Amino acid sequence: MAEGSLLSSIRFRPRPFWFIVATLSQLVTYWFPKLAFGLFSVKETTKDLNKIYSDQYYGEMEHGFRNENRADQQRLLELLRVKDTDRVLDIGCGFGVLLNKILCENRVGIESNKTAVSECLKKGLNVVCGDVEKEVPFGDGSFDIVIMNEVIEHLREPGRVVKECYRILGIGGILALTTPNRSIFLKVYKEPTHFSEMTFRELGDLLVRMGFTITNYEVSGWSFLFPLLELFVFLPGRTVRKFFSSKDRRTVDRVHKIADESVLKPFAAFRAWGLCWGTQQLVIAKKG
Repeated sequence: MAEGSLLSSIRFRPRPFWFIVATLSQLVTYWFPKLAFGLFSVKETTKDLNKIYSDQYYGEMEHGFRNENRADQQRLLELLRVKDTDRVLDIGCGFGVLLNKILCENRVGIESNKTAVSECLKKGLNVVCGDVEKEVPFGDGSFDIVIMNEVIEHLREPGRVVKECYRILGIGGILALTTPNRSIFLKVYKEPTHFSEMTFRELGDLLVRMGFTITNYEVSGWSFLFPLLELFVFLPGRTVRKFFSSKDRRTVDRVHKIADESVLKPFAAFRAWGLCWGTQQLVIAKKG
């Protein structure tokens, strides 16, 4: 960053000044999400994205791409409860870690990096190479579930891609995504490859404008209670789910329903509380 730039001068102003700027920005975001999306969320770039998302980038981010125990992916699978007959698309599937955990016959990934696609194919995964900002090469109503796990913030035109997700989903289809919860209260530094970080209000407004109905909204990552809940509630819960996953589908669904309406109900409410403060958001949206 050049010395004397606007951002540089703001960053080194006294704390009260920065707090006022942050507060005003957050209020605009909350009350006028569509306006705030254009003002604060979308970052223009003229860079060649093939150079940005090169093999070097994938090597630098390998710890995230290859992590088999990511909490966001585990939570997505818990909420989606993919059926054997579901048709699932994973956009930006990377090296196929999440796609490989989706246990249905008709699962497809799309990924822009040729090296990552090649590795997915070696694993026996059905993955095509493509840039979803240029083309989503699937017909109308092709899928029951579309997943974007930490992808939408990397898009220059997220609205266009979300609209395409709506098109390729069947009636009642599900769009599931995770993305950073943009908040200048918590995070001044911005990841250079994140062109479209959004707050929960901005993301919710975008999805609704594209025709979706939001059915689940959660945040995580910024509360001293989360490690305790993970250790004593969510981890044992996953163990129970894993035990029943070997049973027939009806038994699994019955156990899920009982748990959701009883012991898990207050914890589900906690996950959705304090949306301004979580550093990561997870959204499940349904096509009408």
